[in-house]
Amino acid sequence: VIEGETINGNPAFNSANHNRAEVVFKTMQTMLFVQAAMRSIFSAVDNCGEKKFQEWDRAAAYLIGSIEGPDFGGNPGNSGVSIYGLAKTMCGDFNVCTTSKDADVNKYLLAALSKGRDLISGESCKELKDYTES
Repeated sequence: VIEGETINGNPAFNSANHNRAEVVFKTMQTMLFVQAAMRSIFSAVDNCGEKKFQEWDRAAAYLIGSIEGPDFGGNPGNSGVSIYGLAKTMCGDFNVCTTSKDADVNKYLLAALSKGRDLISGESCKELKDYTES
């Protein structure tokens, strides 16, 4: 509701354009990307053995994004716009940064995505289902 009212310029929110843009961006970053990633993860589980990596890779793309680049830990000069980048941007606020200035949680995210990829690769569909439900 707040996002819709902000986008529509409801005077009750009295937001400048840049504030409205920030609300839309943060909503996409914290809510929509995660929901889209979860849909792709569950689709990968449901279609395990058929589509192989397509849905799992899509989930990784929603969570990590493309701005981070191909290097482990992402691009140090650009935090990206997905959950991975948000965690990297906010890790200092919560004192959970690694020595390389990445968010500690991101190593767990990458490990989880790698494990899921390996389970799909080995056609361990039951294990993949159990893993995603744990």
